Amino acid sequence: MTYEDTLTSLNFFLDSAECSQVFGYHRDSIKKNIGLIDKNVKELNQNKSPIFNPNDLYELKQSVYLIKEILLSYPITNGMRDFVIFYGNLLTNWINNCAKDEKEFLVDVDYTMRFVKYHFTVVEAISILPEMLDKMKSWSNISLPSIELARHYLGTLDEAMKKEK
Repeated sequence: MTYEDTLTSLNFFLDSAECSQVFGYHRDSIKKNIGLIDKNVKELNQNKSPIFNPNDLYELKQSVYLIKEILLSYPITNGMRDFVIFYGNLLTNWINNCAKDEKEFLVDVDYTMRFVKYHFTVVEAISILPEMLDKMKSWSNISLPSIELARHYLGTLDEAMKKEK
């Protein structure tokens, strides 16, 4: 996915009713943060040094904190998952190019993205496990000849050991 596609996807989600419900009035600050990142990327593309102040960095960190709070408070939808991954990738690239000293922030962004990815892995496992359990129950009624032979052999060995005692 290109940089422009990522921005389009982020803005599409930010304009959705789901985002309005989940983020509320914080949606505008997220849009502002994306605008700041976009401005810095354009400056980098023109071989200029990106300009941002400590307040900008604080706002970006607060947006990640907000996202973590939302992930713990609301159901994680596919749209939210995609938003978090796209926004996380955007922030990761911004940190690596503009705020290289912010390694803790990078770890925080990475953690948030992994949380969402692992959440969906667990959800998939939960949806698959009942089906697998039903299959295993149906297989447990099947008695394979090799298992019956092994049971008979172990029984014979057990009897022989009892006789020796």
